[in-house]
Amino acid sequence: MFKIRAGTVDEIKKDSGDWLFVDVGFSSKDETCGVLKNSEGPCDVKFGYLVKYVIKEAQISGKPLNLLIEAPLSGTFDKDGNPTPRCVDKKDGKTRSWYVQPATTVIVATICLLSQVKDYGIRREVRLFEGFASFKPRSSKPRSSRSSHSEDVMRLRCAAWDPKRKLVVSPSKLKESKSDALQSVCPGIYSGIPPVVMACDKATKRNGVFLCDLQGC
Repeated sequence: MFKIRAGTVDEIKKDSGDWLFVDVGFSSKDETCGVLKNSEGPCDVKFGYLVKYVIKEAQISGKPLNLLIEAPLSGTFDKDGNPTPRCVDKKDGKTRSWYVQPATTVIVATICLLSQVKDYGIRREVRLFEGFASFKPRSSKPRSSRSSHSEDVMRLRCAAWDPKRKLVVSPSKLKESKSDALQSVCPGIYSGIPPVVMACDKATKRNGVFLCDLQGC
């Protein structure tokens, strides 16, 4: 039986299998999830639809499924056992810690998503990757507007499919301090610590498609 495991940095390339980019949200009424398969266009969906969609993809026999989820999939703890930010949680003087709101909400949503996928049964190898799109480019959206989940998954695809992997952080580089302990936030659901793909912020939207300076776009 196939299981969900952490993917590797070397597996982050366009032709390593099917790709599913997910921006997971947790709402009973709104379309707070974004989903994008391979080179197809993105769409915003509700959580229940997303779960069914990912289950269906995991049920397809054949080449591996690279599942990239925009949610914290690992966490670090200091020597006293207290949660502490990872290196990817900080940028330009800003901090988006993995253990505070809204990150904790998407962790719960991810646990619910992956546990249902696992319980339903998997018919091909599922490789898990973490996406990080919390640091938005200033020109992307007005402050008063809502976040675009479709934009997030497109920016993550730009970064993941860049052959040079300039925006990929390996698990060995996630700790800010050598004394920190790094562990999965979903123990028992998947094995290993996934690498992190930072969303491309050098992208412009043209005819509904994101183009950027990365060769993978």
